[in-house]
Amino acid sequence: MLPSLAAAGIEHKQLQAVKDLAMEAFGLPLAPVPQPPQPEYCTDAFGNHIVCIPCKDAGGNPVSACPDPSATCPQLTTGSVNQKLLARTWYYGWTLRYNPSDVSCARNLLNEHLTNQFNNGHYSFNANTDEVLTTSHFQLYAGAMAGAYLFALTNGNVWSSPLPTPDNLALTPVRKWWLDEKKLWDELRQGGVIDAPGARMAVTNPPTPPLPGATNMPYRNWIDGQLRNVRPPMPLPPQWATDRWYTGGWILEEMFNLSHNPTNLVAAIGGYTPSVRVHDTLCIYKTGGEWLIYFPQLRNASETVFWVQSRAGQPHAADPVRPGVVVTPAVKPASFSTNFPPLQFLGKKAGSMACLPSNAL
Repeated sequence: MLPSLAAAGIEHKQLQAVKDLAMEAFGLPLAPVPQPPQPEYCTDAFGNHIVCIPCKDAGGNPVSACPDPSATCPQLTTGSVNQKLLARTWYYGWTLRYNPSDVSCARNLLNEHLTNQFNNGHYSFNANTDEVLTTSHFQLYAGAMAGAYLFALTNGNVWSSPLPTPDNLALTPVRKWWLDEKKLWDELRQGGVIDAPGARMAVTNPPTPPLPGATNMPYRNWIDGQLRNVRPPMPLPPQWATDRWYTGGWILEEMFNLSHNPTNLVAAIGGYTPSVRVHDTLCIYKTGGEWLIYFPQLRNASETVFWVQSRAGQPHAADPVRPGVVVTPAVKPASFSTNFPPLQFLGKKAGSMACLPSNAL
């Protein structure tokens, strides 16, 4: 069962719009509007499901977000990191298809978000935000970034073979984001799964709900597999092709079915070296088959899990998720008996601390 939408925020409308634009990009009809209608869906004068307009005036007419998006389209500049990313992906995809004269504005806003993540760490918009490796909101990032790839690749057109000339001004930054994200996942992956600490972890995740605060998210593992040419497990959830929650994985698998392997998304870019980009320092300790993945501090993150591990006689994560911003763990992992160098990925935020010695945690 998917999470309840009773307390749905704007991100649900944003993700639904990305899903709808992806349906159109693949030449598929939009699903009928649920009854009773939900605010995430928009209709025309005849009640037909249409893609919602991202930026419009009081009369419902499309407007450009430039030169002042905070005044003309505030969803592009307000809200959480994931909400701004979804809004900008929606605006970019919509302008490519419905108002190409405005695409420069939309593309610049999308690229600004990606540049901010490049400079401040993934899942971070500025020096004061961090949703690193979220499991409660991962589906929003996956949908936005898979959608951005699809929209730039098709450049506002319906999927065809061969593909049209892409919008490389957006496609390249989007692919760099995915390359950097896969680099992070490559460092975290143990036994084919990503079991990692991070922020905004307090939620149950479908299709098989684990405990709140789960650090090993099946859906993220599926998308990680898609980038490595590993298909999601069958049978897929019944909502896979219809519910917005699965937008990111569904887009990548639709591409695979159309002979465009998602591995293309993370193919090497000449002159670009992928890098782990985190807001605060990430430390990975590995020795003799045991491992610990540890954020010594998370200064701008809420609902945090600071560390997970697989070590004989040691708990998986002894400092469970708590509401609010807790900068350092109340319970720290036990020190190792020997001193060996960890993998250190220094945070992009000023003043990020160095990893501690393995025998002095």
